[in-house]
Amino acid sequence: MPDASARALLVDAGAPGDNPGPEAFVALAEAAEAAGLTHLVLRARGGRDAFVLLGRIAAATRRLGLGAALPPGERPPALVAKALSSLDVLSGGRALALVAPEAPGGGAPGADLAAEVGEELEVLRLLQRVPAPDYRGVRHHLRRAWNEPRRPVPPPVGVLVPAAPPDTVAALLSVAARAADLVVVGGDTPRVLAGALEGAAAAAGRGTGALVLWTPVGGTTPPQAALSPASGLLWRPPPGHLPSPDALRGFASR
Repeated sequence: MPDASARALLVDAGAPGDNPGPEAFVALAEAAEAAGLTHLVLRARGGRDAFVLLGRIAAATRRLGLGAALPPGERPPALVAKALSSLDVLSGGRALALVAPEAPGGGAPGADLAAEVGEELEVLRLLQRVPAPDYRGVRHHLRRAWNEPRRPVPPPVGVLVPAAPPDTVAALLSVAARAADLVVVGGDTPRVLAGALEGAAAAAGRGTGALVLWTPVGGTTPPQAALSPASGLLWRPPPGHLPSPDALRGFASR
């Protein structure tokens, strides 16, 4: 489970032919692990397969948590669950997955986005925790689904909440409280967000402490501000920017 002292880096996985190439991501992961970061998360946006690239990175690292952030609907969540389990076994229990929606546009209701994210989270969790589960949702269905091999301790699944109107954020926090282990969300103080998540988790019958909260920061340089000890921190450099080893060490020390 991602802990409260997390220092995670989120970068886009890139597309075939992009510069930097795959080996640059391997070097980034090695530098991140040496600097003391806890996690590297690759965001898939229609380019390289994040799980395939993370499999290569797993062979070059020993302690670094390895995450994939995928938009809902990119592929069936049962296939994501299988890839997550495979990465978790391959890496010795270092994998995690985030559902990473974009803010709804064109007046699309936040509740519709939250419902889609919620179903994907439920499928991911079921296939990590229950042998041959059945599930019947609005968008996704399972019938004695198979997901082996998998580790006895399931990898965490979570949601990367986008910058969105308050009602959309509230709807996403509500589904996260029911089905996520990890939430990455900005736009308010960690204390306020932690309180909102704890309240939603209690309403869902999960209780305080069921969720881990990371807060994201952006920019080409590591954040300078102190972080609330209740949260982990996730750094999102601009697309195409891979931080230097010195910058990674600076981030790890915050």
